[in-house]
Amino acid sequence: VFDGDGQEPIDFVPDRVLGQADLAGILCHRGGAPGADTLCSPSGLALSDEGTLYVSDSNSRILVFRDVANNATGAPADGVLGQPDLITVDVPAGPASSDNLNYVQGLAVDRGGSLFAADQVNNRVLVHSANRPPTLAGLADQEVQVGQTVSVAVVAQDENGDLLRLSATGLPASVALADAGDGTA
Repeated sequence: VFDGDGQEPIDFVPDRVLGQADLAGILCHRGGAPGADTLCSPSGLALSDEGTLYVSDSNSRILVFRDVANNATGAPADGVLGQPDLITVDVPAGPASSDNLNYVQGLAVDRGGSLFAADQVNNRVLVHSANRPPTLAGLADQEVQVGQTVSVAVVAQDENGDLLRLSATGLPASVALADAGDGTA
């Protein structure tokens, strides 16, 4: 591989591999059962701005590798779309649904982090909206005298509409957080 001017060779030797135990591996699912660290017939990939790599594999699943730039050779996927777990690669026998895939041939990620998957046999493109982290409302400064009780309202919002549960660790024994189960405490 040469640079844009065709003058200087660019070092383009892979230093890591996903889906195999080493750079020499080539067998479908490493010659064994499907797993979080195996691939068989990967047919598409997309990389998000946050560094998450999506790989369509075995016609019926999309493996999710977070922080792929720091993954070691043979690193397992962090998640899966289109299957109930990381070891299943079954093509759905019944009708299409929101949680199954059948021959994924293309993937793309938009600037907002949403994933688009071309589900060929089901004649559709599935859109997986980006899951954004919840946000906490700002807390106002408060003053309290020694020995007095103070209450602070904590409010969190989730733009994806996920149910939020609030918790805290490492609090002093005299401090408690009471989760209301609705994004407030």
